[in-house]
Amino acid sequence: MKQLFSAIFLTAALPCAAESQLPSPYPCIVEQGFLYEQAAFPSCHATTVVQLPTGEMMAAYFGGTYEGHPDCCIWTSRYDAAKRCWTSPTLLADGIYTAATRQAFDYDADFESLCHRDSIFAQTAWAEPAPQSGQPLISPLVRKPCYNPVLYCLQDGTLVLDYKIGKWVQDWTGWEIRSADNGQTWSRPRPLAADTARRFTQLGPVKNKPELTASGRLIAGSSTETGGRWKFHFETSDDAGKTWQMVEVDCDTIECIQPSILYLNGRTDELHLKAIGRTRHGRLAETTSIDGGHSWTRVELGSMPNNNSGTDALTLSDGRHVLVYNDSGREGVRTPLSIAISTDAIHWTKIADLETDHEGEYSYPCIVEAADGRLWVLYTWRRQRPAYAIIDLKKISL
Repeated sequence: MKQLFSAIFLTAALPCAAESQLPSPYPCIVEQGFLYEQAAFPSCHATTVVQLPTGEMMAAYFGGTYEGHPDCCIWTSRYDAAKRCWTSPTLLADGIYTAATRQAFDYDADFESLCHRDSIFAQTAWAEPAPQSGQPLISPLVRKPCYNPVLYCLQDGTLVLDYKIGKWVQDWTGWEIRSADNGQTWSRPRPLAADTARRFTQLGPVKNKPELTASGRLIAGSSTETGGRWKFHFETSDDAGKTWQMVEVDCDTIECIQPSILYLNGRTDELHLKAIGRTRHGRLAETTSIDGGHSWTRVELGSMPNNNSGTDALTLSDGRHVLVYNDSGREGVRTPLSIAISTDAIHWTKIADLETDHEGEYSYPCIVEAADGRLWVLYTWRRQRPAYAIIDLKKISL
């Protein structure tokens, strides 16, 4: 892999940042806590987690002064299994304007006003750096915020991080870095593909992980929020993410974003899929595919509540489905944060609440099934810290 750069420091040398909390009242929640107690930034959101080929768990999230502030960057932590805690946040990606990320700013007619939109922008330095200096093209203060990282692994073990850069959601451009050594070094950031003929700019998986089928096909659930209209779409790749195709979905009058993908007949059947995701209508949106994601049915509303906040779902190795969601259909209420299980992706049974406090926000969960069968759920805790829970489904009775 060309043009690699090292992480700020090796995670093996980092101390643990947060100890696990007291045991949960639910026997299936075998461990729960925070990824850190303190960080260089006061606010965080949008966690993602992946199990590396080494078996290690790695998480990422965006953190900064507040969501949408230009200083929001992508940070990462790793889980220390021996100490049962996570390493301190390490900077992984940012939205600083450089030669590498120039595309994210090229079309800004109001670029100079953008540079001064916050008090941190005291002045703008327009001088170009010396060749090969490694310095930003202009002042390091000239930047846009980062959003919604998504971590996943390819069949050859390559680790991928997709993320977004933009002033706000409608301004997002999709970006990617890759690692061939389990996140110790990373490629330079590259913009995701743009198809000007079809007016399609690839965003990548907009919140939740893409599905990597046994045949090697990547299916990413994505969405757009342009002109006040929310719409699902999917992005597929048959060459490990080198090229992508957009698959549109008929959303009609349903406002829906951030889909997760399920295998309706278990993970061995790659043709029959279902996607569920966030809406503005009090319930989750649903669409199905019978051809492996090449086409999808018209979006409909399902039975599970949704409060206009992100969810995540997956199909387990045993064929059952798990959903992490806010068990509320009332917009603006991002609590409680709950887990439900289903055998058909239609009828769901709640098995636990991760958070029930009505004073806080507990939102934007992500979930993966580890090699040992346990589930790892990460989520935003009051916009202050990322939290995690480890779920052992053998400890529930249905």
